[in-house]
Amino acid sequence: MRKRISHQSVILQPALPPLARKTYTIEEAAEVIGVGRNTIIDLIAERLLRIARGTGKRVLIPCVAVDEYLAS
Repeated sequence: MRKRISHQSVILQPALPPLARKTYTIEEAAEVIGVGRNTIIDLIAERLLRIARGTGKRVLIPCVAVDEYLAS
């Protein structure tokens, strides 16, 4: 014999706003700009995209730098 499941209305909570990002990783910047990882590395080497060094070998790109590049 089957159990009958009652359908209750579900109240969804609105999603919390994302934290305000100040930097992107190379992969994230590539996704935002719409290019590949190697293109981002080339833009950094040509000094067309500023970086803010992270800890160790990690490279972080300020969101402002991505906005500036897209505006140019």
